[in-house]
Amino acid sequence: MRGKFHYPALGLVEIDAASDELRSHRCFACLSSKRPAKRDYAIARLVADGFDPERIANLYPFLKTEH
Repeated sequence: MRGKFHYPALGLVEIDAASDELRSHRCFACLSSKRPAKRDYAIARLVADGFDPERIANLYPFLKTEH
């Protein structure tokens, strides 16, 4: 039921729910790895588990550029 919460007075609830679910995923810590291969694997795993790659990149802009 990821991202299905809707309260008109709280427009960011849907984003916050997805963000919290992403942060609680076991691969989240690897997104900030210095190793590109580890970051790529974490992104691939998150996408395989149903997360939208565009949403991952939008929530975490550091993924768009190499370190």
